[in-house]
Amino acid sequence: MSGGYQNVRVIDPTTEEPYGGSGAPPGVPTADALTTPLGHQSVTVTNTATTLAALLSAATATAKTAIPAATRTIWFQPAGDVRFAAGGDTPNTATDASRVGDNIIADQWVPLTMSVALLGAIKFVAASNTIMAVRFEG
Repeated sequence: MSGGYQNVRVIDPTTEEPYGGSGAPPGVPTADALTTPLGHQSVTVTNTATTLAALLSAATATAKTAIPAATRTIWFQPAGDVRFAAGGDTPNTATDASRVGDNIIADQWVPLTMSVALLGAIKFVAASNTIMAVRFEG
């Protein structure tokens, strides 16, 4: 504040929206109205590459045994490192040049957005049995 003056805008809350109509102060994120939670499931990723659809159908908890039809994004959080591949590739746990797939490091949430059919066809593999949380959003 220089010269002892500061610009202040006074609003009438009965006729004007504060913060330019967003309902939140600048810098504070607002909820995305387009995102709808569709449920969650825990699956076990093994040392055999398996599709997400198969992992869900084999899940012992019955929260979600298939990808909800309205799903746009799936979030994954493994308890240990896992590798995944899409597009028909089969991931492996190799540590040399024969390695196939991308890593999801333990305890990291990773989102994937694509069609339900493509999401179901993603294959996962882990060096040993690893529990992975799966969250569906539409």
